[in-house]
Amino acid sequence: MAERIGQFFAELDRRGAGLLPDKYTGTVLLELTQDDVVERWTLVIDRGRVEVRRDDVEPDCLIRSPRDAFARLLAGRQGCSPPSGATS
Repeated sequence: MAERIGQFFAELDRRGAGLLPDKYTGTVLLELTQDDVVERWTLVIDRGRVEVRRDDVEPDCLIRSPRDAFARLLAGRQGCSPPSGATS
């Protein structure tokens, strides 16, 4: 599981350019939780180029997920849905 998550972010960082349209810029913080441990991955998006970092920055968007659920999502064994009570 840990290896799959690390590989995902390494590949995302390696392919950074061209993943998103040039109009996108912002910072996304993904917090993957397991017991009392929080693993943080920061995606810095600059005119469509994605860079993966592990340092703490003020995010524009925070995504928090149990680590095992994120690993299942990457493996295609789980879909995404908003938390109950979420509004758009």
